[in-house]
Amino acid sequence: MAVAWFTRGGGGPKVLCMTSSDGGETFGKPVKVSGKEPIGRCGVAVLADGAVATCWLELVDNVAEVRVSRNGAQAVVVARTAASRSAGVPEIVAEGKNVVVAWRDVSKRRVLTARVTW
Repeated sequence: MAVAWFTRGGGGPKVLCMTSSDGGETFGKPVKVSGKEPIGRCGVAVLADGAVATCWLELVDNVAEVRVSRNGAQAVVVARTAASRSAGVPEIVAEGKNVVVAWRDVSKRRVLTARVTW
């Protein structure tokens, strides 16, 4: 089991993730997965091999990047989209050892998807 969340507490904005191996009775320490300017809207998926993938929006030059990280490692930029609330929240789902991410592209007025493989 894994959870991810956005916070502005304790030293600035960040997306954190933590895991539980006992069904949520206890959790490990939170791991920061985001870069310098996350705007949140995060999701998490547990992969078939037990790895944890987290997605979120990160602000870069006033544009939001849809990012994905596996086990807190260096993030992959999946796409760029609007930073406004109208862009919604990206969704992430496990597909074996990989993930599929969906996000709303405001400029194209549709939902786009990408498969991320490791």
